[in-house]
Amino acid sequence: MDNSKIDKQSRAKFLFEKMDVKKAVWIVAIPGLLTSFMIGLYTFLNQVFILNFVPKTIPILNGDIPNSTDTGIIYDYLSSWNKAHFDRADFDVIFRSYVSYLNGTEGITKISGDSIATISVNATFPFSLFSGSIIFLIPVGASVYYTKCISKKLEATGKDLWSTCFYTTIFVSILTALIMYIAMWCGLLDSLLAKPHFNTYALSQLDSDTAVKGILNKYSANHKASEIFQDYYNACQTISLSWAKLYIYIFGAGTLIQGIYVLISYLIRSEGKNAYVMYWAIGANIAGIAFNALFIIVFKMGVLGGVLATIIGWTINLLAYIAYIYVNNKRGTTWISIHHLISFKFRLKFLAPISLLGLSAFLRSFGIAVALFIITFLLGRMPFTEGSLSIYNWSKASPVVTLFFLALFGISDGIRSILSYNYAKRNFAKCNEIFKWAMIITFIYAFTVTLIAIALAPQFLWMLNTTDMNGSLLSQTSGPVAFLRITIWRLFFYAFAIGGILLFQGTNNIKMSLIVTSMESLITFGPVIGIAIASGYALHNAEVGLFYSSLVIPMAFAVNSVVAGLTIFFLSIRFLKKVMPNIDNIKLSWSRKIEHDFFEKAEKEECSKN
Repeated sequence: MDNSKIDKQSRAKFLFEKMDVKKAVWIVAIPGLLTSFMIGLYTFLNQVFILNFVPKTIPILNGDIPNSTDTGIIYDYLSSWNKAHFDRADFDVIFRSYVSYLNGTEGITKISGDSIATISVNATFPFSLFSGSIIFLIPVGASVYYTKCISKKLEATGKDLWSTCFYTTIFVSILTALIMYIAMWCGLLDSLLAKPHFNTYALSQLDSDTAVKGILNKYSANHKASEIFQDYYNACQTISLSWAKLYIYIFGAGTLIQGIYVLISYLIRSEGKNAYVMYWAIGANIAGIAFNALFIIVFKMGVLGGVLATIIGWTINLLAYIAYIYVNNKRGTTWISIHHLISFKFRLKFLAPISLLGLSAFLRSFGIAVALFIITFLLGRMPFTEGSLSIYNWSKASPVVTLFFLALFGISDGIRSILSYNYAKRNFAKCNEIFKWAMIITFIYAFTVTLIAIALAPQFLWMLNTTDMNGSLLSQTSGPVAFLRITIWRLFFYAFAIGGILLFQGTNNIKMSLIVTSMESLITFGPVIGIAIASGYALHNAEVGLFYSSLVIPMAFAVNSVVAGLTIFFLSIRFLKKVMPNIDNIKLSWSRKIEHDFFEKAEKEECSKN
């Protein structure tokens, strides 16, 4: 077969240029949505396995697992002076005694494998989000420029772009792991693991409780019940920290695999093969879920099993994309080539425009990582919160929000290539129509899943092993349910921002891309969360219960999405109606100069080769 006579990008050209917009947008949006939704679903199910089966396979106290001879792990983390190794039944007597002296608006997390795993995994979220933010630094920009190379038929440039980005991604992935480790060694992880806010009155009453004294005598304890009780919670914090550290070490080691598979997946989408990426995302996540079950249930590996299953899923994706490269090179239907990784020209000048555009994707995830870090810190440290109990409530809500939230960005990722292609062709009418349909799809999805999450909040939390004392569904007014129903509104309001992210990244507007992707987490977040902190102190000083005053933090996160989402939406409409139609008559901005220089030089080099 003569590959020189084959149009290697015929699929992309037909889909992006000739097909009706209404049909084409759905074709690229649905795979993008499902691909990202599968990532969210995997993250959620990973939590389901950890939170349901870690307590059943790893005993915290003796007696946690019926008919098991395994010793509780908490005793290895108690202070050296604490020789009172309570079993589950005896500790629960002390716990219930303490809780009985609390007022109705206070609470404390119960020591269990569920609470330790919940807080531990939640502490890793900012680190894994940070890893993802840097990993996306190259792929997003690479996919936009690769799509434009396709539209301009610059094959040699497209191939060099792929090779240059491949080796840059390797460097960035290794750097990411090092930064994660250094941040952990500097104590950032420790600051996310708060102790409970103990009630001094309840502690004092614990020391004089007759039943508690009897248990202390049974274990020949020489210290006060209040001191021993607090030491058990300190040990829980240490266990959570050790599990979180192990998770981050393994996760960091897998960032190289993640970085390469993400890069290739974005380039495959640019070639119009969105469905291929979707199918393998589904397949890899199903395999990851199976390995979750194997590692956590059968091998009793706990949190470690969850992160190992994640890396196996990444590896399956990577192998599938390598197979795509091999098969489609044989057919002559792709520019992505393993051979070109050896024989190519490393184009250092590519990295500046690609990285600048990718910086917007970096800021999007990095900003959220920072915001989640701050929220977790505030919930654990502020006097108007319930400390570790507030973090527990937040941690239970987060997996459900993540389950649905990531798909919003999948819509943008899926449609970006078709918008970028038509913008490069200066088909502005089609760009407007693409934006309109992108927003329609986004709002249909956001409205539907928000209502589902609100209506079925207790059921979702039940799946995460969060029930009342009798093992039944949580009440409608319980802490985790309240936190979930508040934070899920962030998804609906942030839907307004998706069109702007799509529009400014797809048109290679670097300045506006940086602004809109950092709007929620780095621009509006500070003022909104500042008002929330002031409100929390005001409620606390007015002697409102800690549970109610702690709700101002998740409420602020949702309100911040309203402010950021609507601001980005209005900026998008203004660009579509006033700027885009006159874009070629407007003085070149610095970002457009970068793009023009990029393709001017690329076209000259292509001509010289031909």
